[in-house]
Parts: sequence; structure tokens; C-alpha cells
Amino acid sequence: MAEKSEITRQLEKQGLGFTVCTSCEEVLAIEGGSPAAAPGLPQGLVPAFAPSPSDLRRCSRDGAPLLRCPPVGEILVGDYQFLSLIGVGGMGGVFKCRHRLLDKTVAVKRLLDESVSERDKLRFKQEAQVLSKLMASKHRVYDVSAPSNPTTR
Repeated sequence: MAEKSEITRQLEKQGLGFTVCTSCEEVLAIEGGSPAAAPGLPQGLVPAFAPSPSDLRRCSRDGAPLLRCPPVGEILVGDYQFLSLIGVGGMGGVFKCRHRLLDKTVAVKRLLDESVSERDKLRFKQEAQVLSKLMASKHRVYDVSAPSNPTTR
């Protein structure tokens, strides 16, 4: 899983949401307005602003699935409030989130809904089970869920 780029750091710092390719990691859309909404971005790096990033499904460069990172503070899933993107990979992303009820900072691994096979979901659940059993680990598993229907978004 690749670490996030400087452009994604700047977007998060400004509280903007964005859509990123899971393969080439190019930012393809920014939520929240126009290029003026992202004044700290270096010249030439301002990506195309899409009115609805949710309409984007695949990267125009390599056809890889896209990952939506919501604006900072928005609910990612359940009670987990998005803080930043930790990393992105072919099956999804890892996000730094805050659990609103427990007021704890956690990492949330989220699989891409559309590209998850039954085998991937099983592997995801097994990974969570193994991590939850590691007594010496500083990592704790608080919650596990996987997309119920891999063909819907």
C-alpha cells in the first residue's frame, strides 16, 4: 500500500474531499468547489474539479478503481469520522478516523465495494480476526464489516 502524496496532504489540510486512483494515485477530482478552493496547491498540480466525484468510477489513465476520500470531518462509515488518508492500494484504502462515540483515533481499512469478491471479503475478515488475537500487538480491532453485495456501490 502506497503512502499518500503531497497533494493529498494539502487537500486534507484544507479540509477538502477528493477522489484518487488506487493504482497511479493521481487525484482526479476535488470536492468543494473550484481551483480557488485549493489555493495552496502548486501550479500545474490542480486536478480537474468534478461537480460530482461520485460519478467517477475508473481512472482515465489506467482503468483502475477510484477511492473517494471525504472532506475532513465527514462520516466515512458508521461512527467513524474521516481525518486523513493513510494509504491506498488496489483493494481500497486505510484511513485515519475518529470514533465519535469512543473519542478514539483509529485506522479504518475500507475495501472498494465494486471490486470486492467473496474471496477478498473472506480474506479481509480473516485478517481482522488474526489481528484481534495478537496479544502483543499495539493494534486492536474494534469493528469489522465488509460490503454485503460486491456489485453495488
